[in-house]
Amino acid sequence: MPVLICFLWGIILIGVQTSLVAVLPVYLPFYNLLIPYVIFLSLFRPASEALPQIFWVGLVMGMLSGAPSSVYLIVFIILFLLFRNIKTYFQLFDSFLFVILIAVGVVIEHLVFGVVSLLQNFAVEPSLFTAYVVFIHFIWAVITGPLLFAVFSRAFGGMDRYQARRSAKLS
Repeated sequence: MPVLICFLWGIILIGVQTSLVAVLPVYLPFYNLLIPYVIFLSLFRPASEALPQIFWVGLVMGMLSGAPSSVYLIVFIILFLLFRNIKTYFQLFDSFLFVILIAVGVVIEHLVFGVVSLLQNFAVEPSLFTAYVVFIHFIWAVITGPLLFAVFSRAFGGMDRYQARRSAKLS
């Protein structure tokens, strides 16, 4: 059951990312919606449930986006490895930590894409527009982070409560 719910969330987020977010105006860019999902999975779900989801959303997003091969998968695995046990080191409210990590995750994604661009073209062309995009992504992450945290917490909490009731009924 948890795998199916995670799979459904991945499909929904990939659909929203590739259809709705892609048509936003160029002066109002939106960050990758899978970053909060990956961070939520790495912080609040067991690794046996999170890793398969991270692998498949990374591969599917990489295929749909036209980005260099496996870049999204690399970004998501880096985020998973960096943030997996971070709650043991930082004692913050879950929603506040989640918002901070989304913003950091957005910056990490831009850094990985910059490194891949450097390796492909042997040149990086930073511009004011690039800085603007990173800044707007950061602002979007701060604004939408609490909302996404609430949605993910409610959905996955409901799934956990359903499983607990079901296992109690079967016992």
